[in-house]
Amino acid sequence: MALIIWIVCQNLVSIIAGVLIVPIFKDILTESEFNLITMIITMLSGLLLGSLFIFSYTNKNEKIAKKKLSLLKKIEIIFMGIFLIGIVQITLPYLYELFNLEYLVGDMIPYKAQENIFTDILLVICISIIPGIFEELFFRKAIMDYSNKIGKVFAVILSSIIFSTVHMNLAQSMFALEMGIIFGIIYAVTGDIVLTMILHLLNNGYSAICSIFMYNSSAIDIIMKIALLFVIIGALVVIKNIYINREKIKNINLKKINKLNLSEYKYLFCDYTFLLSTGVIIILFALTEKMLVL
Repeated sequence: MALIIWIVCQNLVSIIAGVLIVPIFKDILTESEFNLITMIITMLSGLLLGSLFIFSYTNKNEKIAKKKLSLLKKIEIIFMGIFLIGIVQITLPYLYELFNLEYLVGDMIPYKAQENIFTDILLVICISIIPGIFEELFFRKAIMDYSNKIGKVFAVILSSIIFSTVHMNLAQSMFALEMGIIFGIIYAVTGDIVLTMILHLLNNGYSAICSIFMYNSSAIDIIMKIALLFVIIGALVVIKNIYINREKIKNINLKKINKLNLSEYKYLFCDYTFLLSTGVIIILFALTEKMLVL
């Protein structure tokens, strides 16, 4: 039902924004600015309303508990997350080549490089800030807290699959699925949504900055070197933590990590809202993929 609310809200707000913003600001905003502002409003309203709807049905006692972590530990977790994201960024192009896919996210963002500073700011808000905060609020905080009653593994898988499919095309979905798993595990282990928000902001912010400086090779080179440095630091942190916790890792009993009680959720497959939202997502996914191919 939250997905239906999100989709309907996005379309309604997009239409309303088009009717109100165009006449008022048609001589002030460029086409890129108008499209980016519309995207910001639609994403913000849809994700926020969807999150609030799920929160209203979430039992406080079944939420993922937030652990008390030192600032140093939080920084370490962020760098470990950066390392995992870096691995995904490096290996995914080979999968795209294997399946003959193109990562066409740039074609889906209505942005013209080097237009003006205001457009660059709107791009960062649209690509990095809004998704980093409100997608984490919806896909991790809301969905995982609600589905945690079945088990943390189920919560991670469910949120990752939904996060993947709503990106509406196969190339982006492959990347989003892996990101969703990384963010989901971090939230499941720590219960700290701020950590996944920071990682999401950094990942999407990297893409936004690269888009802004796409015609400045020296700037891109510096950005990539900084990103690589962060990945290397993350790798060192991962190695350090594996070494320190080597005995605990050896004694992990996977059977005790999570117990799925799926029998309680058989009703999902007979629920019209679940079937309707699933059908709508599949149709939109197929249509978007078709348009990208064309």
